[in-house]
Amino acid sequence: MPWVSDLWGELTVIEGLVLSVVLLGITVFNLVVGATEATWRLYGWRTPTAGEQIAWPDPVAPGREQLAFDLIVPLRDEANVIVETLHGLLRQTHPRYRIVVSLCDDDEATMEAVRAVVRENLHDNVQRTIRDNRITVVVDHYANPTKAQQLNRALEVCMGDVIGVIDAEDDVARDLLVHAEALFEQTGVEYDPDATWDVATLAVTPEFRAKATGEGLVTMALAQASSMLAGRGGGRCAVAIMDLPVLDLVQQALHCTLAPFAGVEARPYLDSPASVPVWGRWRDWYEVLSSADRNLYEVICEGTGLEPVVAPPDWDAAAAQCREVIDRAASTSARRSRGADPGAGTGGGASRGR
Repeated sequence: MPWVSDLWGELTVIEGLVLSVVLLGITVFNLVVGATEATWRLYGWRTPTAGEQIAWPDPVAPGREQLAFDLIVPLRDEANVIVETLHGLLRQTHPRYRIVVSLCDDDEATMEAVRAVVRENLHDNVQRTIRDNRITVVVDHYANPTKAQQLNRALEVCMGDVIGVIDAEDDVARDLLVHAEALFEQTGVEYDPDATWDVATLAVTPEFRAKATGEGLVTMALAQASSMLAGRGGGRCAVAIMDLPVLDLVQQALHCTLAPFAGVEARPYLDSPASVPVWGRWRDWYEVLSSADRNLYEVICEGTGLEPVVAPPDWDAAAAQCREVIDRAASTSARRSRGADPGAGTGGGASRGR
């Protein structure tokens, strides 16, 4: 039948056109995404001032290094990548640092890979007549292993002024630590390493933000929890990295006294195109709240007011956990005061079973 053949031909042409349009749309979309990504990543090249804004400061001069660093490397099933990572960390130009490897006792393959690097490092040290070992190995048993557990275990042996976390697959620049120390000097931040702890990353997913809920209750509850735990745990200052619009929001809505560090420009961080490190004293915030908004003061500083919509935690139990952390910090400080040098040691590992 001729008309069937003609109809079939027309349908084929239409389907071909639709497919072409779809493919063209996908191609255009990919081009836009790729161009946007390339533009963002090449920002420092195309804008004369961008390089200065996102650049590290010049490294501290050799012989002027003052800080001691502990670099925690938590591992779980990382035997195929950890050797190269440890070799990279051992090439750091800073003279005062130690690598603390945190392992699970059932991860034999990763343990053996780390042992091989430790043995190699010891041999190299003997050849150079240097009596130190940069690597400390911590092995423990965990019923349900998590990165947080391994980090907490490693903290027990850390004695450096600055403690950082390195992932197993990280490719670390050999001059990272000398630049990091220079950044501490540039900002002029005064801090007590014995009382400085990285608590957590606090984030509110889009479906719970103020625009979605109309109230911002989750953000308010996070601010309340941070304040209550800091107050009962003896915290004096808070340090954070904040997206600029979020910082402006908490400053205006919560009368928060967090402020950026002097001389530090905004930079991309996670999903934020512009974030800055900020700090503030809890006492200053409490004083401002007390005079500016008594109701908000009761929510943030006394832990009351959100009970109808947000279930409050057991503040006493939470405070007890904070005191445990403080005791651990005091123990670390005591070990440091006895003269232990994070860049020196005689052994290659520590182990504890539970």
